[in-house]
Order: sequence, then structure tokens, then C-alpha cells
Amino acid sequence: MSMQIPFEIDLFGFEIQTFSIFLFLGLFFSFYAVWREGRKDGFDQERFFDSYIVVLLISIIFSRIFYGIGARFLFGPFLEHVFYFWRSGFGVDGFILGFIVGTWLVSRIYKWSLFRLSDIYTLALLLGMSMLFLGLFLLQENLDYLVFFGLALVSYGIFSMFRLKKLFSGSIFIIFLIFILLLSVFTDMVGSGNLLFDVFLITMVLLTSIWRIRKKMINKNLPPTFIAKIKDILIRKDKSLANQQRLLEEEDPYMQEGRTEGNADDVDEANLEDNRKNINDAQRNVVSKVSTAVKKALGKIERGEYGICDNCGESIDSARLEAYPETSLCTDCARRSEV
Repeated sequence: MSMQIPFEIDLFGFEIQTFSIFLFLGLFFSFYAVWREGRKDGFDQERFFDSYIVVLLISIIFSRIFYGIGARFLFGPFLEHVFYFWRSGFGVDGFILGFIVGTWLVSRIYKWSLFRLSDIYTLALLLGMSMLFLGLFLLQENLDYLVFFGLALVSYGIFSMFRLKKLFSGSIFIIFLIFILLLSVFTDMVGSGNLLFDVFLITMVLLTSIWRIRKKMINKNLPPTFIAKIKDILIRKDKSLANQQRLLEEEDPYMQEGRTEGNADDVDEANLEDNRKNINDAQRNVVSKVSTAVKKALGKIERGEYGICDNCGESIDSARLEAYPETSLCTDCARRSEV
């Protein structure tokens, strides 16, 4: 029995391309992954979403440019094709290149760790791509797409689960580049046999791996006894913060029993309660941010990345680590971030 679905469907009198529905689903799940993973890392949610949109726009423009070059459009039609991006005609190789360039630019603008950023955006792409592969399978009944759908979905689940626990930063991005390289070499889905694109991917894999190994070696300067001491401090701090969070939740003025009884007309009492609520929320927000930083520091210890600045990649002074064991920035980068 055929599972193939029509290329276009009629919705309230409008002809809609079926694949555009899966494209929308891909974007939706991609943004979900950005929100979920960015929240784990304690990124500013608004700026993080904005930065991901910028990366996607750069990727789309690059994909249109590569497609236009490959199709040998004249100058006028070429510009029209690049900027009328809602029309068909995308180059996957250009999209990947734009994704790499856009991620690097965002990391420089916001002073975020390139490795953490590339891993999170890669996870978002994997989840979004799974929906696109599912759509291609249903439209063309090609089992290869069903295999890619399963691989992308399972990869996202595994990488998301172990990213902050066992995997070193940048490893997901490296694995993703290798996956794209394999697709380029053994299929016609990416690159279309473009040797220059394959060489570029190989170069990126090698450079990223060498750069990552070099940075990981930095924390070898910290003696094991010092790491063990810091880990013990962080574990005790994590438990203390969890208790503080629980107590603050119990003390939330809006959650107290009988708060609506007898005080409905007491304006002063209501204002006092609102002030207590604001103070409680501010305290919970501070505790939550510190707790996130502590958990990230413990994860870095497990992955052998502790003591490396998230911004510049240099080692953090041991005195600063002892004073602020959950810190992720060196003294210079922390000072610049406060300006």
C-alpha cells in the first residue's frame, strides 16, 4: 500500500505545497531545540533566539547564492533569486557554509563560546532536519530519507542527553560535519560531487578538532587535588542552592494558604504582599542562575574542560576558581562583560 502524499493540498481554497508544512515543522522544532538547550546553558533567551534567526538568514542567503552560481544565472536574475528566498532553489552546501560563518559571527558579536554555540545550533539543525527528511520520505517514498529521519532524531536525543555530561564542547559540531561529508561523498544530497566543498569540510573537521584538543589541554595545568577540592565545594554548593530554592518556593507569598481570605479590601496589605512577592522572585532568579552555573561547572569537570574561559579559551587563574568555583570567565573577560 502506497504511503505517498500529494505534493500540494487544498486548504480553505488555497493551494499549499505539502513540503512547506514539513519545513514549518522543521523550523518549529529547531526553535524548540534552541530554547531547550540554551536554557540549559543559561543563555539570555531573547538574544539567543535573535542570534539563531540571524544564523538561519545568513545560511539561507548563502544557500541561494551557491544555487544561483551553480545555475549560472545572469546578474539580474541572480540577485532576484538570492533575495526572493521564498521561491524554490537552495544549495545545501551553501547553507552549511552559511551556518558555519553565521555561528562564528554571532559568537564574536556576543562574546559567546564558539564550541557551545555550534553544538546547540547543530542540535537545532538535527531536530529540524528530521522533519524535512520525514517530509521527503512521505513525498517520494525513498527509504533513504526514512533512515536519515531516524538517524537525525536519534542523534538529537542522544547528543542532547549527554552534551553537558560526557561530551566535550564542539564534539557534536565535529560529528555533524563528518555526517555532512559522508552525505556529500556517498549521495547526491549535499555538494553534488563538489570536490572543493568536500575539502572545505575535511579542513573544518581537522581545524576544529585540533583547536578543541589544544584548548582541552589547557586545564591540565590544574592539579587533580585542586580539581577534587573544587568538585567537592561545587557539590555542596549545589545541594545548598537546591535547599534555598525549595525554601523560597515555600515562602512565595502568592502560594500561601488563605491569602485571599479577609484581606480583599486591605490595600496596604496587598501592596506589602506584592513587594514581598517581587523580592521573593528576585531571590529565586539569583539562586536559579547560580545553580545553573554550578551545574555547568560540574559538567565541565566531568568532561575535563574545567578552568577554561568560555569567551577567550584561555585558562582561568586558580585563585579566581577558588574564590568563584562556578565561574566560566577569566578575570579579563569578566571585567569586559561588566563594561
